[in-house]
Amino acid sequence: MGEPVRNAVGMTVLGRKRRRIARALLVDGVLLIVLPALLFISAPPTIGGMHRTSLLVDIVSFLVIGGGVAGMLFGLVWMIRIYRSDPEAHESSFRYRDF
Repeated sequence: MGEPVRNAVGMTVLGRKRRRIARALLVDGVLLIVLPALLFISAPPTIGGMHRTSLLVDIVSFLVIGGGVAGMLFGLVWMIRIYRSDPEAHESSFRYRDF
């Protein structure tokens, strides 16, 4: 079989399709971080009730929310790392050696 058809940038049709899909997934990832942040900011200040909670409850809720935010940001950074990689990286030669 011959070489796949490449455009001026050097990407094949399949590579461009994969890049479009990756771009859409990256936009979804950004929206999944921005939307909850906007909802959290726009929430009324009395969402937890009018009574005062204990310090332990405040610390635990901060850690849970902080862990969720950290996880989402880590996932976004990981998605950006994958997006910036070469979509048509050459396969490892050690997998297909002739013996």
